Amino acid sequence: QVDPITGMAEETKLGANDGGRYESVAVDDRFPNLPVFFTTEDKEDGALRRFVASGNTWDALHSDGETTFLNILGDNKFEWTMSRNAGRLSAMEYFPNAEGIQVHEGKV
Repeated sequence: QVDPITGMAEETKLGANDGGRYESVAVDDRFPNLPVFFTTEDKEDGALRRFVASGNTWDALHSDGETTFLNILGDNKFEWTMSRNAGRLSAMEYFPNAEGIQVHEGKV
């Protein structure tokens, strides 16, 4: 993330500690004090990652928070899991090679 005033770059929490090749990011900002970020990873088994930030405004991407991964269970059911492996298996089966993401009216 690059500060628009200073031009200084700062690492964000979206990639957790493992970095990654991220294709896109979207934010659900219906609740300004609790922004939720979603990212897709540029891999065939790239899990859909959700980061719920503890901070808000500019600091949201630099604050602590919780990272979970989409796991589709079938029968129109899903869960957000702490298991990246479960997220990757789900991505391979249901949405391989995800190339983009959007949040609209609270729906991803």
